[in-house]
Amino acid sequence: MAWNPLAGHQIARLRQENALLRAEAAELRAEQRALRAEARHLHPVVPELLQLADRLADLTKEGEPADAEQAAAALRWLDQRLTRIFAACDVADLRDEGAVDPARHEVVGSRPADDGRPVGWIAETVRHGYVWRGQILRHQQVIVYIEPPKP
Repeated sequence: MAWNPLAGHQIARLRQENALLRAEAAELRAEQRALRAEARHLHPVVPELLQLADRLADLTKEGEPADAEQAAAALRWLDQRLTRIFAACDVADLRDEGAVDPARHEVVGSRPADDGRPVGWIAETVRHGYVWRGQILRHQQVIVYIEPPKP
């Protein structure tokens, strides 16, 4: 059988493709091992959530009226912890002021702009929103200034 230079070229190309595929398979196996190892580790926010749950349980024990000062201190602590947990998850508060933006705000009420305040601007925040990596998780719920009623 005569030597075919095209066949030799094709064999070389196939060997090169095979080597690339083997290297890619090795990378995928390494990535899979890393993911498995990561899956065995507890998410970093879980200990914080456990502390939150314990503190909330202590605050709301049945049969024991919560001392107002103790309750206020516990709620401040809970708020600080939640802020830290959100930050660990790249979640930020959305607390805008100024003009209402439908892409960021949900209008849940209105108030007359009777003292010269700008119509269409946020009068009050009912519930702040949250943003994760620039993406709105929950819109900020706001009360908006509207035209005052005509006398």
